[in-house]
Amino acid sequence: MRISSSRAAKAAGIALIAGLVGGCAFTPQLSQVAVDHNRMVARSTNELALLNIVRASHRFPLHFTAISEITGNARVSLNAELALGLEPGPDPQSANVGGRVSTNPSFRATVLATEKFQRGIQSPISPGLVAYYLDDGWRDELIMALMVERVDVFDETGTALPAEAIINNGTGAGRFAQLLCTHHLISEPTSSSVPLANFNELIDLDAASNASEPAAKRRSEIGALVDLIAKDGLSLTGDTLVIDGSTNTVKVKPRSTSRCADVAIDSNLAGKRLQPRFRSTLGLVYFLGEYLRLRDRGGSNSA
Repeated sequence: MRISSSRAAKAAGIALIAGLVGGCAFTPQLSQVAVDHNRMVARSTNELALLNIVRASHRFPLHFTAISEITGNARVSLNAELALGLEPGPDPQSANVGGRVSTNPSFRATVLATEKFQRGIQSPISPGLVAYYLDDGWRDELIMALMVERVDVFDETGTALPAEAIINNGTGAGRFAQLLCTHHLISEPTSSSVPLANFNELIDLDAASNASEPAAKRRSEIGALVDLIAKDGLSLTGDTLVIDGSTNTVKVKPRSTSRCADVAIDSNLAGKRLQPRFRSTLGLVYFLGEYLRLRDRGGSNSA
């Protein structure tokens, strides 16, 4: 039985549309390839961190690597099938689309053993980064327990009292445990991030709005302000002049109420200034490894 030209054209149109729809359907699959690679890199980074903590718990040397490059290609296979009915009927034509996406990725791992990396991993965590975590809603007692290596104590005159330093040894007992109950970390602006001046204080707005004032004078005043902002790295936020790149710092302050029942503030700290000292990233790994080691030994404090 001969197929009419109109039915053949209709069938070809169905096949074309099926191919186009099939191609669109593979767009999310191709996007998923990049997402899967991203998850793989994140998972490998997390597992590397945990592996080094386990190494530290056994007091083995630590080793750091990172995936520096992902290359490869994605191959799309698309199949379209068109069925034509030879007998008249309600739906004599039908189309099916099938296919798959296959990838062949390759990865390059870099050993992180450069001098720059070692300096970075052994440098104390910056107070600005800790302040960022606090401002983002992280629990301050968690940050204190993990990141604070010790708290230095200063008297009313600003003199350091080394014998009064509070050490975080991770045992969950002693003066640092008491400090966790009675004090908290807070984020405060540094002196550089305090507003420098109000816009109204820098330009006489009454004179600027006075039509009798020469335009050249007003232009000179505004130009001087712009030069000041450009030269010193300042910016105008609203009507307040502030230093660009300023950040917050972290301080230890007494709590109004203790976190722990029957734990009162140390009377020896009254009137003293407390300054937190943060671990390095490497020190944090070793600290967690030692904590894991002591836990596996039943909580023994012996080395």
